Amino acid sequence: MSQWVIEGSLGAILFNSQIITAEDIQSALAEQQRSGCRFGEALVRLGIVTAEDINWALSQHLDIPYIRLNREEMDPDTAIQLPERVARRFRAVPVIRIGDELRVALVDPLDREAHDEIQAACNCSVTISIADERDVQEMLDFLYGAEEKGAFGLLSSTASAAEAAEINADPTGERFMGWLISLLARKGYRSLTLMTTTGSGAVTGRQGVIHREVARLTGDACGRFVARLRSRAELTVSGAASRGEIEYVGEGGPLTVQVALLGGRDGEVVTLRRPELRHDIPFPIEAAPGLREVTSLPGLVVVALPTEATRRLVERLIVEQGAPGERLLLLGEGSPLLREKLPCIPLETLSSNDAATVIGEALEHGPDLLIIERCGDIRRLLAAARAALRGGRVVAGTGAGSAESLALIFTAWQRHHLIPAALRGIVVGEVIPTLCRSCREELSLSAEEAARLRLPLSPEGYRQSPGCTDCGFTGQGGSEFLVEVIPCDTPLIGLFERSGSSSDVAAALAARGEYRIPEKAARLLLSGEISPESYLRVVTG
Repeated sequence: MSQWVIEGSLGAILFNSQIITAEDIQSALAEQQRSGCRFGEALVRLGIVTAEDINWALSQHLDIPYIRLNREEMDPDTAIQLPERVARRFRAVPVIRIGDELRVALVDPLDREAHDEIQAACNCSVTISIADERDVQEMLDFLYGAEEKGAFGLLSSTASAAEAAEINADPTGERFMGWLISLLARKGYRSLTLMTTTGSGAVTGRQGVIHREVARLTGDACGRFVARLRSRAELTVSGAASRGEIEYVGEGGPLTVQVALLGGRDGEVVTLRRPELRHDIPFPIEAAPGLREVTSLPGLVVVALPTEATRRLVERLIVEQGAPGERLLLLGEGSPLLREKLPCIPLETLSSNDAATVIGEALEHGPDLLIIERCGDIRRLLAAARAALRGGRVVAGTGAGSAESLALIFTAWQRHHLIPAALRGIVVGEVIPTLCRSCREELSLSAEEAARLRLPLSPEGYRQSPGCTDCGFTGQGGSEFLVEVIPCDTPLIGLFERSGSSSDVAAALAARGEYRIPEKAARLLLSGEISPESYLRVVTG
């Protein structure tokens, strides 16, 4: 069961109550993927369970009363206890208030975000009951008046009059979501972000280094859109932050869209983004001698690369070409190839403290080389340095690009968490997506936007790729893997001790000819191989 659903979710509760089987779960997940409905709705649609079955199981498991709502028992004055915006968004009905306690009937008692929002809106103690969805909708209309149908809430946008009318004719937000995704697929937008404030929201899109407003929504429309998006991306667990994906079929074929969401007091911040196309990124062979040198003796080597690139580094230079009989241990998820050839101990689900403990304990098992896939915070990096001081050979990835990683190393150095005796070298690099040549086109930048690049104006102009069927609507044609190995010698130690910031360290390394990643990225930008956005990501992190 655990391979399909999350423990504590509706599917897990129904399965553990022996109401549904593993096969039922798979069928419901397939229906959910096809139609975009909620998991419980999928079960009901398929005739596997009834709504009453679900409500009974939730009531028994959560020890929450299951109540039936009717008009005769409802007091219209209770409507003032809960704002309509919150009530409709979370399908919640205020039933009765006694003293400082308000009883609220919810369709989804597992929605933690609903609990928090209702508690904040009512400013009193809230007790939850479970109610049937049809009853809740009827009571919402009874208490607040019939909801206006056929009006989504798009106020203004770059949509044509016909597109706006079609979007507003669908109150669920599905057509609005489809329109946004079409902007990602056809108009060259890399990402679209909804910023929700009290009573309204705005969607801005990013094309290269340019941000443009593409839509404004009413507050109700923001709530409907986010609810629909959560359902489609299967973001069933509410919280401060969540991520998912949507598979969308448009005019040019299927498109995968990444969804990131942050919960807020007055609504969510939501970003839709085209994923980067994954390419095989072989480790540059010219960097191999330097890497072998810094990893051959005890000490810490910090690999300032994204996680996927770090795995490629381990695959090509350590696993495939490592010394016979060497014992290697990897702390991280690893890749399929790595999991075949060496033990991989996951750290991602652990807190920083627990991960640091595992890093320290790993040396007790006597690895000739300890590889830590991701040391993205001070505590883990300190644990890696301590392991190196105990005489181990340690390679620690940061999971980030060179600019961000140098900032982490500099901060650790300044706080005396990372000492010169532990560090053998730093591997800096970037994996930069190149533009698809089939859809590559000119990109016009204003003088202010071009100035942000801090480069001479390109005589050829800058380029972008809006996406096409050849590149799967990602706009990418491949990847450039840039890597440099910087040994930790006396001059490097002096740089860290004299510099006031990580950017000062990067500039000094560049002057020594040891950090040429930004220079190489600039050449790619000026030759039209990469976009201004990709270049800025390299130089600013």
